[in-house]
Amino acid sequence: MAGLTPTERIRVQIGAALSVRLEQVRGGLARGDLDVTDEDLIRLSNGLGRGLSALDRLAAARRKAKPTGNPLHEYLVAKAAAEAAA
Repeated sequence: MAGLTPTERIRVQIGAALSVRLEQVRGGLARGDLDVTDEDLIRLSNGLGRGLSALDRLAAARRKAKPTGNPLHEYLVAKAAAEAAA
């Protein structure tokens, strides 16, 4: 959580809350609770899926934006580009 932006933290917290509520609804359906419907289960499942998908997209963008972490490779690429331009 330390490396996340405030918006990402909120998304993680919402995802956790939806996950807990989804398990409560599943348990209610298994027990036969009349105040829990299939629609509740579907709505929560869809919301959680959309939230996790958004977090996945953010994580993928962050991974793509990170440098290679290989200084030698970066140096050689920059040197080759400079030589090609000369």
